[in-house]
Amino acid sequence: MAQAVRFDDLLDTEGLAIDHVVELRADETVLLDRIEARAREAREQGGAVRADDNHETLKLRIDAYNEQTAPLVDYYRSRNILRTVDGLQPVEAVALDVVRAIGQDRSVM
Repeated sequence: MAQAVRFDDLLDTEGLAIDHVVELRADETVLLDRIEARAREAREQGGAVRADDNHETLKLRIDAYNEQTAPLVDYYRSRNILRTVDGLQPVEAVALDVVRAIGQDRSVM
């Protein structure tokens, strides 16, 4: 939070402001299931399993997000610049929704 406030102050001194903040929302259970499935598929195919592809590591990362980053959601929502996108959609749909959320023409990407 402190970094966000300081960043906003810095931008303000330069006559700038953040237009939009995009939150990619994803259900924790689905994320955990995906990580476990990715690791299982890699093992079954004889491939390397990433060291962080496990339930414990992802749970730690989710807990860190919830503690350190999630409070920014309310901060930016209160400033009416938060845009939320379903991050569990196919990649192309997520990308399109992000573009729509910030009001940019797709040709910019």
